[in-house]
Amino acid sequence: MLGALAVLTFVLAIFGLGIMALVKAMQPSGEQEQAAISRFEREVQLTATLTHPNSITIYDFGRTPDQRLYYVMEFLQGLDLRDLR
Repeated sequence: MLGALAVLTFVLAIFGLGIMALVKAMQPSGEQEQAAISRFEREVQLTATLTHPNSITIYDFGRTPDQRLYYVMEFLQGLDLRDLR
């Protein structure tokens, strides 16, 4: 449902020391803009509290100069879910 409320962008980035991370950015749009922002913020805040070997680590969260929300998370290499069919 979030896709209907905002445009999501995912970018694989390599930071200093060769650390690979995934950046998830959101540009909210439409009548449900505040709902999309709230859901995105809740998602990152809840994910950041997880401490389990099968969950990702959140490195950063904020807004870009053009007001897109983003968070930077651990990138885990593994199977593509499309390959599990």
